[in-house]
Amino acid sequence: SSEPRTHDLSSSAPPGTDSLGARPANPRLTSLASTARMRGSRVSVKLESSAMIINSYLERRPTLEQLQNTRILQAPVDAPVVPDPLSPHVPSRTWSSKLNVVDDWVTVDFRSDPQYVEIIAESCRESGYKIEYGQKDVRLQTPLREDDLRILDADSDFTYFAEYLYNKSKYSHFWGDSEEHGPIIVTIEKDKSKKFQKALIRTSKKDDRVLITCNSVDSKAQMKALQQQYPELTNYKLNKPEDEEEWSKALLQLEEKLKVCNYKFGVLYCKSGQIDEDEMLSNNETSPEFKEFLTLLGDEVPLLGWERFRGGLRVKDTSTGTHSIYTDYRGFEVMYHVSSMLPFCEDDEQQLQRKRHIGNDVVVVIFKEDPRPFDPRCFRSQFNHIFLVVQPVGRNPDNGMMRYRMALGCKDGCHPCRPFLPFPPVMEHGEDLKNFLR
Repeated sequence: SSEPRTHDLSSSAPPGTDSLGARPANPRLTSLASTARMRGSRVSVKLESSAMIINSYLERRPTLEQLQNTRILQAPVDAPVVPDPLSPHVPSRTWSSKLNVVDDWVTVDFRSDPQYVEIIAESCRESGYKIEYGQKDVRLQTPLREDDLRILDADSDFTYFAEYLYNKSKYSHFWGDSEEHGPIIVTIEKDKSKKFQKALIRTSKKDDRVLITCNSVDSKAQMKALQQQYPELTNYKLNKPEDEEEWSKALLQLEEKLKVCNYKFGVLYCKSGQIDEDEMLSNNETSPEFKEFLTLLGDEVPLLGWERFRGGLRVKDTSTGTHSIYTDYRGFEVMYHVSSMLPFCEDDEQQLQRKRHIGNDVVVVIFKEDPRPFDPRCFRSQFNHIFLVVQPVGRNPDNGMMRYRMALGCKDGCHPCRPFLPFPPVMEHGEDLKNFLR
């Protein structure tokens, strides 16, 4: 990479609908889209007419939910097992919110290196794009390390209240509102038999989980203990709801609706001689190399009667195509919008039937056979944020496997995520590349 690494998601496109009227999903390839995580509108659930509406969840959330080190309180070894963000099925013995480490864009200029190839147009940096061409000190370990496969912010998709408090322990809800800081909802466990009590704090920007130590389950005593670990609470006057069961049911619904374990990504085939979005969207015939590359992303599945995640594609008829590419990766379902598999309209130069799907994907994979650099600015969508450009460079003479040169172009506001590309960014078709891409 040749730009300083930054992460400021506040500059990402605001949630809403584009000119085609479709909303974005929450994609990840499988970690890439977490870098541009846009939850769209938060669910609004009316808890109490005289109290408040959880309209805080109508606001966007930042990608990362960070806690200061002083707030990290590890549970004792006999604490209940709770999920780890690596996967929804992998447990960890920690309740407290985890500190996510954010990598920065590394300032390295490879343009004078003889192995450098301009896959993404350098001129797009003038529009704020960040480009990752790889790092010379990166040596891809095979198989990839678990840390490199960790999904950022995945614990925000786990229903902690439902799994570890509701109908499992006594608790109390509190709510407050501040003109300066916005609304807040606090849930505190009330179990005398436990040395540590769980606390769940929800604001318009994030959810935080902490453990408190208190010799009493008195609300005032517990709140004082919680304020020592979460001093922001001093900005609020907290109240108890009149009907806690109503709040509990509303929070259960909210957690379930915010849970995201399904993603959709766009895939375009760029044949030789093409540089424009409309040209790429108009491709019906593809190459054997492109079809071979698709096997790295997932399996071809029939859409008619499909019962799993469909990524907005129709499964009761073939109006959005007959087949697509799908995978279930580490418990996360991914449906790919492959341009050549979507409906083609001969009279439509812009191919809006294809664009209405791919134009709303945060991550787009470009399989490029044209030798000229790809310019992501040719895509006219406020939702396309991350472009993974893949170019076949020939087969390994020893084993016949195809090799691919790759680069990553991201709009300003996206931060990099692991695993990083090596330099030169050339990888071989196989299981390791499959895990790297997903």
